[in-house]
Amino acid sequence: MIKRMPMIVLTSLLAALSFKAAAAAPEVELSGGSLQGSTVGTVQVFKGIPYAKPPVGDLRWRAPQPAAPWDGLRDATQFAASCEQPRRKSGDVIPWTAEYLQDPPFSEDCLYLNVWTPSTRSAAHLPVVVWIHGGGFVEGSGAVPVYDGAHLAGRGVVVVTINYRLGLFGFLATPELDAEHDGSGEFGMMDQVAALQWVKDNIDRFGGDPSKVTIEGQSAGAISVHHLLAAPSAKGLFARAIAESNAWSHTALVPLADADAGGNALANLVGASDLAALRAVPADRLIALQTDPRLAQTAHFWPADNGSFIPAGTPERTDVPVLLGSNHDEASAFSPDWQIHTKAAFEQMLEQRFHPYADRFAALYPASTDAEVSAAVRHLLADSASAGVIAWSQARGAQAAPAWGYRFTHPEPGPLATRFATFHSAEVPYVFGTLDVGDRPFTARDHAISHVVQSYWVNFIRTGNPNGAGLMKWPSLDSQHFMQLGDGQAVTPLLTDAQREAFRQWLDAGGQISLF
Repeated sequence: MIKRMPMIVLTSLLAALSFKAAAAAPEVELSGGSLQGSTVGTVQVFKGIPYAKPPVGDLRWRAPQPAAPWDGLRDATQFAASCEQPRRKSGDVIPWTAEYLQDPPFSEDCLYLNVWTPSTRSAAHLPVVVWIHGGGFVEGSGAVPVYDGAHLAGRGVVVVTINYRLGLFGFLATPELDAEHDGSGEFGMMDQVAALQWVKDNIDRFGGDPSKVTIEGQSAGAISVHHLLAAPSAKGLFARAIAESNAWSHTALVPLADADAGGNALANLVGASDLAALRAVPADRLIALQTDPRLAQTAHFWPADNGSFIPAGTPERTDVPVLLGSNHDEASAFSPDWQIHTKAAFEQMLEQRFHPYADRFAALYPASTDAEVSAAVRHLLADSASAGVIAWSQARGAQAAPAWGYRFTHPEPGPLATRFATFHSAEVPYVFGTLDVGDRPFTARDHAISHVVQSYWVNFIRTGNPNGAGLMKWPSLDSQHFMQLGDGQAVTPLLTDAQREAFRQWLDAGGQISLF
């Protein structure tokens, strides 16, 4: 026993030292200062990294300014505050449960991003994906639990999630702002460009390759992706793009005159006689007014057509590979049309949505009895989103970089699965591999679907093509075929020739396509 003690002690000491080394907090040296993050499994995480100065005081409603450098080692183990927005909690809007919602605190001081990167980076120059969150440009955060980047980083990708100014703080326009700065009504979009510039300048410190950046967004984030594809200021900041759950015609900008009218209405409500007075109004008072019914008919806090961020007539870039698509039941949580159950109501819906083509769509989506109405409505709404993808693809032209389209069809499990099915944003935890952050009864089937979805996405982020070994071949949109992901994975045209032609003529006549 006496002879063995030294070996036992030595082994214990070595184990302790090994554990200490493994548990040592990772550090990264940037041009602006040093960061200390944390390690989760095989992934290093750095949270709350400033990419711009706090847009407060005189910087409210101005273009983002470069972040100030700092001294010492900055703690990067906690998320920063989310951008100011109306407060919500789980249950306020179903089917989005807690894992889809951002937690307090909220602040104007919110221009921060987060990075997940593999702990072992034997191969330098890893591909990078920058996630742009959804939320209608009025809510959301890069810290939402389902956006946790650890699973994707574990597959060899550097993941970045960002905050950007929202609502009236991000998209206010007034005549005085128009005269002061040509970014009026687009401050949130300028934040996104500033974040991408930060990634270009700094991501190599985290093992990422600035020439292999993919921008990815969902809902308002997907609209942002389309805008960034057209914005001259974003050129050269990314090489690929993913847009989830966005009908192409939703990318339209608010006319500047309408945005100015909303800004004037806000100023009148708070009694601000000029821009300086409006900048002095406390943030909590402004955010309370954002949902005031007196503003609802006038103010549209959405990217504005200021002629600067996207100059008039500027098309989207066509040299960027794009992966895009929608969920089968995007409208289930938004549209009253989803609840249509009678033939008379369906006919009225068709007239409202597709006049003067209502009869044509009625023939393409027949419902001769009330019992057939629900299926026809859901089929039509799903096809509307896919028709938007086809129209977008055709508008790019034959010489464009390839694009791939999908439709996600697997409902998240739970007590509301029958009612909401594959709802708006239901694909997100499958993309991020974050099924474990929620309280839903996910099964092995869900995890298998998530693995397939992640494999396609990671391949695209790496190479600009979702295809790879062990996966069903995914043809580009040139073939007008989509990949159906989820239940019954298949390559399918989704729409018949007659349906595609009807939607094409509807769009050519000035019609709009909506997810909802």
